Amino acid sequence: MLHTSWALQPSPDPNELARLGVDDDLLARLLYFRGVRSAAEARVFLSPTDQPLSDPFLLPGMDAAVARLRQALRR
Repeated sequence: MLHTSWALQPSPDPNELARLGVDDDLLARLLYFRGVRSAAEARVFLSPTDQPLSDPFLLPGMDAAVARLRQALRR
């Protein structure tokens, strides 16, 4: 039988959570545990469309995948 143990982080200071500018306590805690420490960071984290996307061609094998899709479309 597999035994798993969990290491829970201590609850953040309420003042730290208040800096996030989020009304929902659970959301504030989740953001905090994700490393978000300010209202500006929270806005960026919660609005991913405002962030530049990574170049998909940095993924391994992307060139081959695109070539295969192009071949399928031609056929």
